[in-house]
Amino acid sequence: ADPGGRGRAAAAAEESATPTTPKRLYAEPNMLGMRVGKGKKGASKEFFMLSEAFEPYCAQGPEGDKLREEGWKDADANGNGYCSLAEIETFVLKRLMSKYPKTGKGIHMQTPGKDMFKAFRPCYIRAFKDAADYAPD
Repeated sequence: ADPGGRGRAAAAAEESATPTTPKRLYAEPNMLGMRVGKGKKGASKEFFMLSEAFEPYCAQGPEGDKLREEGWKDADANGNGYCSLAEIETFVLKRLMSKYPKTGKGIHMQTPGKDMFKAFRPCYIRAFKDAADYAPD
């Protein structure tokens, strides 16, 4: 007997339509609230490094508030209360280069922070433009 009156076929169809996340792609939400899977169809190692560089700014409580205030002062270089794209890019570049400094010398020098900045630069520009019309001045 089917207590719900739906029938076995309907129950099977509903069960098969339920979205499931393959175990290899499942991820707990990070401090930024994103669930990003790893592996071939997930995000790159560089994305996780980028996310890690800025996660401290998402901390809840007084410590997070203090970090965000300091971050804003660093980003708003001219102190006018607004951040231009150039100021945001400078802030992001400095943060990435301090988290991932250059290593080696000469032809063996690597600059992972700067390389990451260049790779994700289109994302900063897009986010900046999308945020520009978020709220009126």
